[in-house]
This record gives sequence, C-alpha cells and structure tokens, in this order.
Amino acid sequence: MQEHLASCPEERTRVMNEGMEVTWQVDTWRVGPAALQVTRSIGDDDLKPAVTAEPEIIETSLSEVDEFLVMASDGLWDVMSNKEVISIIRDTVKEPTLCSKRLVTDAAARGSKDNITVIVVFLRPVSTAERVY
Repeated sequence: MQEHLASCPEERTRVMNEGMEVTWQVDTWRVGPAALQVTRSIGDDDLKPAVTAEPEIIETSLSEVDEFLVMASDGLWDVMSNKEVISIIRDTVKEPTLCSKRLVTDAAARGSKDNITVIVVFLRPVSTAERVY
C-alpha cells in the first residue's frame, strides 16, 4: 500500500509538476492553501488538478491465506497501523458492518481529526459468530 501524502516524494513531485505549492508546515509536507496532507481526494475541487481524484489501481492475485480487505480513508490510517487494524478485525465478530463500525469507533476514540470511512470485505466464508481470542 502506498500512501498518497505530500510527504511521499513521488506524490509531492506530481503535485508540484501540476503547479501547486507544497510546503513544510509544523511536522509534515502540506499541499496548497488548504494545507492538505493528502494528494488524492474526491473533494477539494479548488486544488484540482494537482490534488486528483484519480485512484491508484493495483492488481494482485489473492491466495487462500488472504482473509479480508480493508478500504478506509486517512481518518483511520492516521491513528492506526495495519497491524492494529488486523488485530481489531480478528477480535471482532466476523460480520463486515460490525468490523467497520468498530474500526470507526476506535479511530474516533483515538482522536482522529479527519473523516473516518471504513469498508471491510471478507474474502472467504466465516461464521458470523466466529470470534478469535
């Protein structure tokens, strides 16, 4: 997974090549007058085309060891690592909505200051009552 942040050299260069200023502010690189950390966004029309809505698409082959997929906004990833997200999902009833809600609730409790959107997709059948301790 590659983060689409101004702190990523490739993303910073792409944004600057589109004519948008990227500056160091407080503790990280920020884009334009809105001081965004992200370099890809569906909204923020005033920063287009430098801040693009074009997704990064990665094709990968799944295997039998792949359990689930998590799609989430930076409001989750700002306060949780991949390892923490996996641990929370493994410790939650295996129902996608419950896992998503728990991740959102935990991110908010950890002080996330951004919007928090989470989708969990299970890649193989599991019992909704399954719980791992």
